[in-house]
Amino acid sequence: MIPLVRDSRIVPRLVDAYDALKVSIPGNSLMHRVGLIAFLALLTCGNLAPAVDVVEVDFRNEDGEAQTIQGRLLVEAADGGVLIETRDGRFWSITPDQLVKRKPTDASFQRLTSEQLGQRLLPEAKTRLPDQQFEVVKTKHYVICTSAGRKYAEWCGELLERLFRAFLLHWKQKKVELSEPAHPLPIVILANRQQFAQYATADEGPSAAESQGYYSIKSNRVVLFDLTATSQSAPAKSTAEINRKIAASPFNVATVVHEATHQIAFNSGMHTRMADNPLWVTEGMAMYFETPDLRSRSGWRTIGKPNRVRSNQLKDAIRKKRRSSELFTSILSEDKPFLDAKNAADSYAEAWALTYFVIKTRREQYSKYIKRLQEKKRLFWDKPEDRLREFEECFEAQAADIEKEYLRYMRRFTR
Repeated sequence: MIPLVRDSRIVPRLVDAYDALKVSIPGNSLMHRVGLIAFLALLTCGNLAPAVDVVEVDFRNEDGEAQTIQGRLLVEAADGGVLIETRDGRFWSITPDQLVKRKPTDASFQRLTSEQLGQRLLPEAKTRLPDQQFEVVKTKHYVICTSAGRKYAEWCGELLERLFRAFLLHWKQKKVELSEPAHPLPIVILANRQQFAQYATADEGPSAAESQGYYSIKSNRVVLFDLTATSQSAPAKSTAEINRKIAASPFNVATVVHEATHQIAFNSGMHTRMADNPLWVTEGMAMYFETPDLRSRSGWRTIGKPNRVRSNQLKDAIRKKRRSSELFTSILSEDKPFLDAKNAADSYAEAWALTYFVIKTRREQYSKYIKRLQEKKRLFWDKPEDRLREFEECFEAQAADIEKEYLRYMRRFTR
């Protein structure tokens, strides 16, 4: 069934805001697409429309150019606007003003094969960086479009595959039901930060260029750049040189793992794109996986080790009395603290610490909570009080009591 929303003119603003708003984390420069819950709430409606497997839509894009797409109908507004997912995993929001014609087809919805996805990513990249040469590197679960060279793409592919296997195995052992994506996951890797900034600006806007990498909920792509290429040195040319350079700055790998964790989570059934996923859960999970491993040549091989960057941030917030019970309750019930530049870094640290605590000490209850979130429908959004109530129901305690237990447990990192 497809949610029927009242006014599709909200949808493009919603999708762009959901995908383009970023929170910068001082000291680590990690960025992630976050939702504007106040706008999302405007879309909630009790009416449902019957699903059509694949539709063909003729419309005019923002530049007034004619365009035709085929895809799965996700959301239909009462005024005729639609939200479509195409076979490459991209979301398209089309208002009635843009819509020219829509018709059903006899086709069934199937995601692109690795070969087809590679052929889709290449012209996308050339459109954004016409002067650069791109090639496609494929692994079992990923299609990598890169201007950074085959060696670095293959190195990243090996890291991504290790993370992919580890992520699914980790949650299987914790009895959280996930499914291995049947479709390949798209990755874009640029040769250096300058190329990344140009690509990100064209793809998501100027603020994306300030990040170390990002996962786009709208396009389902992860966009990164060669970590071995700096203003002081040329990029690595061999696997051995890549390993040496990465070993010298392993914390950079955290960005790759963080954004790739988001992508796996949103494609395995852990989270649903454009559903009510609390940011403390999605960001906490990515930070739980991102912890660098200084003993590994790749800079990463562990899951769930203490995250020193985040724990130091939490320690600083406690020492300087920035941390409060109000912030703790707020991140459980809404996402606003993550969108506030003043509280963002502390909110991320709190999200990591809470995730670490509940996985280590309340694993069954955390799994129960994750399963509850997995049942959320796309574009239906809870009120803050309902989010908090749901948390307390799943963890079988009041938030204030959990906070006390959590702070006692985390003293080992914050003394």
